[in-house]
Amino acid sequence: MMAADLNLQVWLETGSNTHPNVIIPYVQTPESRTLQYSLHTVKSGKQGRTEMRQAGTVTAQANVATPLVRMSITRQSQDSCHIEIVISDGQVLKKTYSFECPVPA
Repeated sequence: MMAADLNLQVWLETGSNTHPNVIIPYVQTPESRTLQYSLHTVKSGKQGRTEMRQAGTVTAQANVATPLVRMSITRQSQDSCHIEIVISDGQVLKKTYSFECPVPA
């Protein structure tokens, strides 16, 4: 039986004091399910523009934080950096999450 909503939590975590900045997007769902994800990162600054795309499938266990990918981003505080994550159930339901890249300390 398919739920009427994906009912997900999605967030970013960063590695402390790492260079380049390590960013890990996580997903958590109240019930175990297989999810498809697509991640698109765009960084722009004095050094130019960089884009990264990645897609895949994860099996998330109920109420367990599941990492999607691990990525490294070298970012200066004046750079513009945006991460968009699209998660779907592989059928009809799809949610989009947008984040600014964390600024290194």
